[in-house]
Amino acid sequence: MAQAPTDGTSRGSATPTGIPGRVSARLAAAAALISLGLHVLTIVVWPRFYNVYIDTEVYREAGRVLLAGGDLYTGPLVETGHHSLYHVYTPFAALLFTPLAPLPLIPLDQFIFGLNLVLLVASVWISITAPAGRASVPIAPVVLIASLAFWLEPVRTTAWLGQINLLLMLLVLLDLPRGTSRWPRGLGIGLAAGIKLTPLIFIPYLLLTGRSREALVASSTALGTVGVGFLVAPDASAVYWSGVFLDSARISDVAIVSNQSFRGMLARLGEGSVLGGPAVWWLLAIVLGVAGLAVAARLWRVGEHVLGTALCGLTACAVSPFSWGHHWVWFVPLLALLCLHVIRTGHRRSAVAITALLVTAGSVLYGIRSDGTPAMGMFLIEDAGAFAPLTENIYCWVHVAVLAYSITVVRARSRHPMPCGATGA
Repeated sequence: MAQAPTDGTSRGSATPTGIPGRVSARLAAAAALISLGLHVLTIVVWPRFYNVYIDTEVYREAGRVLLAGGDLYTGPLVETGHHSLYHVYTPFAALLFTPLAPLPLIPLDQFIFGLNLVLLVASVWISITAPAGRASVPIAPVVLIASLAFWLEPVRTTAWLGQINLLLMLLVLLDLPRGTSRWPRGLGIGLAAGIKLTPLIFIPYLLLTGRSREALVASSTALGTVGVGFLVAPDASAVYWSGVFLDSARISDVAIVSNQSFRGMLARLGEGSVLGGPAVWWLLAIVLGVAGLAVAARLWRVGEHVLGTALCGLTACAVSPFSWGHHWVWFVPLLALLCLHVIRTGHRRSAVAITALLVTAGSVLYGIRSDGTPAMGMFLIEDAGAFAPLTENIYCWVHVAVLAYSITVVRARSRHPMPCGATGA
């Protein structure tokens, strides 16, 4: 593992951020045009599948129902003909969606797509500036990495569904130490948890890394969003917090291949029923959750802040009762770290890891499914035969691989301490 210079610069770079200046603007612009051009091509070839923004419609309907004083949780808000889509987030989230209520869908869809591009670039920017401990960075490497990250399956699916996964991730990443940033750390995690419960895992992560003040801010903010929810929608809040938030059946069939959590894997292995029953699932979730948090905390303590935070996010997806493939946007910081190391040092093993990540979690066309859907992701491959337990649960296995790799990073850093953020990922 190559050691970065201690003055914040990198080999072959004149910039003080630790980010090489050798990524040209032309290369970055070409990568962005190719990335977006390929996305447009998929829309032209498969318009029924890649220009739907159905989740944006659900968000808009949640805002409308809240404004009208209707029932947020009893029935579906949107019927697609194939799926009944419910509001599965908090009442506070519905409040945030109210500005969408009066907007027509077509311009709203395009706005959300553009917003997701901005959120992706911002997430990459934080992921590669946080290790350097500075707020400035040349734009070219950020655009180059973001163009590659756009073709991670979770990112592209987030984009064409109009999802908020990148927003939630960015809120968490904003709590990373970044030079002289005045952002009150813990606020982002609290807001993210107030919208969707999964980011709550970052509060024990804060405590395990000795950031009790940030944990207090995050907890107070999350509780504050619950209070706001009861103020603006007391009936909906009572329904949600009385048990609706535990009902993953409102999302979809747990065994559906798009559920890339370990519970989904057990359900597929059990041919519809969780293999071994709920006790096996809970035991596996606890073991993986504790292991993921423990290793993530150790990564933080040895200076690998971004990798630790990414592992914590991936662990949340792995142990959640239901994790759509697009929830796994936490591959983005991981990809950013790997790309940063390649740009800095030309490290071949990092380049191999990038390739492996794009093959397993990329939006790669693996064929056409029997219903005409393009299999743009390894877990969507049909008739994989003996390899089905691998392909159908690929994000679970990637999580295990990242966890194992993180353990080796912790051991290496413990033996050979490196400057904070000088990742060898």
